[in-house]
Amino acid sequence: MRRRRKFHSFEAVSDVMMEPLVVNIEEESERNFEFRKPLWTGEYIKVILMNIPVGGEIGIEVHEDFDQFIRIESGRANVLFGRSAEDFYYQRLVDDDYAIMIPAGTWHNIVNLGREPLKLYSVYAPVSNLPTGD
Repeated sequence: MRRRRKFHSFEAVSDVMMEPLVVNIEEESERNFEFRKPLWTGEYIKVILMNIPVGGEIGIEVHEDFDQFIRIESGRANVLFGRSAEDFYYQRLVDDDYAIMIPAGTWHNIVNLGREPLKLYSVYAPVSNLPTGD
């Protein structure tokens, strides 16, 4: 007889490591009120929910050792990419449902330009040296 594995649902979401997780990511993103909230950590990826306040930003940063995927669930923002913290060569306005792919070594920032909090989630891979919740 096969042993059943425990699956987690959105009712008990926390930073669950190495257990399968099924959630409605849009609902989880929309009801997150923390600036940075770890949702799930696996062996190769980590998922973080973010709530950027009006006028706020992720902050200028670079991740040398991992790629990053960001999806905007709701809100309006300016995305910036650069070769250094002082040299941003790319800028784009984004809103609901935009996806942003950031290769390792790319300086970036996301600034909330909307009248409501910016709701997004971010996927990092691989997981070594990843940011944790605040």
